[in-house]
Amino acid sequence: MKLNFLTLGDELTPEATAAEEKITQEFGTVFGGTYAFQNTGSENEFIDALTTSVENDDIVILSAAPEVYVAFKSFVASAFALKTRPSRTLQKRIRESHPDLEAETVDAHATLPAEADSMLSEDGLYSGFGVRAEEQILLVLPLDETRIDYLLEDGVFPYLHDNLDFSQFVDSANLSSVESVPVSAGIRSRLGGSSRQQEEQPYNDAFLRSVLNKLKRRNLTVAIADTKTVDFLHKVEETLGNFDDTIFFTDYYEEKGHLESDEYAVQLAKGTYDSSDKDLGAALTKVYTKQRDDGSREYYIYACVSDGKTANEARVAAEPDETPPQLIYKAIEVLFRIIGQWADTGAAIPQTGPESAIDEDYADELEEEAPEITESRSKNRKTKVAIGTLITLALAGSAAVSLFLENIQGLIS
Repeated sequence: MKLNFLTLGDELTPEATAAEEKITQEFGTVFGGTYAFQNTGSENEFIDALTTSVENDDIVILSAAPEVYVAFKSFVASAFALKTRPSRTLQKRIRESHPDLEAETVDAHATLPAEADSMLSEDGLYSGFGVRAEEQILLVLPLDETRIDYLLEDGVFPYLHDNLDFSQFVDSANLSSVESVPVSAGIRSRLGGSSRQQEEQPYNDAFLRSVLNKLKRRNLTVAIADTKTVDFLHKVEETLGNFDDTIFFTDYYEEKGHLESDEYAVQLAKGTYDSSDKDLGAALTKVYTKQRDDGSREYYIYACVSDGKTANEARVAAEPDETPPQLIYKAIEVLFRIIGQWADTGAAIPQTGPESAIDEDYADELEEEAPEITESRSKNRKTKVAIGTLITLALAGSAAVSLFLENIQGLIS
């Protein structure tokens, strides 16, 4: 099995370089061997490298930095003469995560080749895709350090698992990235089945405000770990207004390593507490996925707080119809719930009672709908079309690419 990794652009930010390393490390774990991206400095150099790769390699992975990724997707599709259209599934996920984005921006991020299988990011932005032509596979991925873990775990490797025979490879078990999570001694949190799941109300702002007010009245402060889901908390702050010197975002983070997911959540919260001067440390992990026996996928996330001596963690699982963004907002409610419990009791002691212990009086606190969420970072990030005029003639005219296109058309006809 021959793999090749190509990037359009040779002057990458540290974040984009880190994303390259994550991609190649994960592929190395699964397929065996050591891989690296070939960074091409111009469109012509990229075209030449891609033509050679299509002629010789079984899996071709193409990437670009987030700043040019939207244009890059169109560039690749045009080079292979693939028709594109917005994915409705992708549009839906982007809109529920970023309801303030203009329709043109949503459609640009949601546009994929009609022949492609989408690989959705947690919030829909900068999603990837895969195209199969007989035994050859083309993957297009963003060099987005904040999204690439989820894209690999929930999109790329399940897609490859469905399209390749992995019996020959080093560690096919890694493809599912399944976390073996024991039943937690902390809170068992499944806050589903209510109007809070509606797209227009991803979380309840009245409840979150009540916790913030409680912290402010008691002069208590909370430090938050810098994980991949913390951007959703930033959006909550944009909606609610400043956290009023109660909740503080830190730069504390550490890798999971060999810890179980619940242990990792506790370590994140405790590490955040130890590295700050706040009264409490708190963390939201990334969204994990696990494949069920029926082939469907379960999404779950951990919320945790620690005062350095005790910890309270909650495993929050998605309902069957919930998307990852909805799950993250639900986990934020749970995180605020256990922060509120700590503010009341003065200790982050795990709850061992029934679920009603955390849901008591919950309905009374969910009284008003949340306003629209803003996403200033995405709105302010102007897509820089550094690719320029799409160069298609050199690539589309090559025999190798023509064969690839012919094979694709044979699969979908």
